[in-house]
Amino acid sequence: MGMQTTHWKHLLWGCGICCGVVSLLAACRPVTPPPPITVELSKADDYATVTAGADGTGEDDRVALEVFGVTLLTLPSTDVPGEDTPVIVELHSASGIGGATITWPAGNAPTTLQLHLHLSGLEELELTGGASTVQASVSSSPPFPVRESLIQADSAEQTLAAGDAYWTPIEIIPAAGETPAIPLKEGYFAITIPSALLQDADGVLKVQWVDFYR
Repeated sequence: MGMQTTHWKHLLWGCGICCGVVSLLAACRPVTPPPPITVELSKADDYATVTAGADGTGEDDRVALEVFGVTLLTLPSTDVPGEDTPVIVELHSASGIGGATITWPAGNAPTTLQLHLHLSGLEELELTGGASTVQASVSSSPPFPVRESLIQADSAEQTLAAGDAYWTPIEIIPAAGETPAIPLKEGYFAITIPSALLQDADGVLKVQWVDFYR
């Protein structure tokens, strides 16, 4: 019986890898699969990691898939109805200038989508969902204020402030034990995509970044 059980475990694990799908059951409760997330990078020497779980640390993450190259496709996790399962996209940019297109089925956006941009600075960030574009920059001087604006079709550019529907929280996350500093030697910029922009994106979010102007 023990050998047979082990055989089935290996067989099921192999099938999961081949299909690109990992399915987890939670104590026999009914589960609903979340949207598949696709990340397409503009540069082949950049890479991305997609995690879906409690906090992206790996301890409670259900799936973590890291791929080097241009295209990344994964089904992040199995979501229990009523459970807030954030999707975290880690973006690593070799040159400091790049972009990515993140897609999911229209009308089925992640409950929470957060980007971790591993850059030394963030002088320009552009997030486009549908006809809405949020432009942001983080000052290189303490206390590193964030400036943001919103551009929508047939509308003039408007300055955003914390609390606005399209305001995009950006936080500098330094290495453990370090204080925030720019240039950021280790760590990342944590960017939480606002619900309004997720809705406008309707399944397609375009991201462009520049660490420092050359």
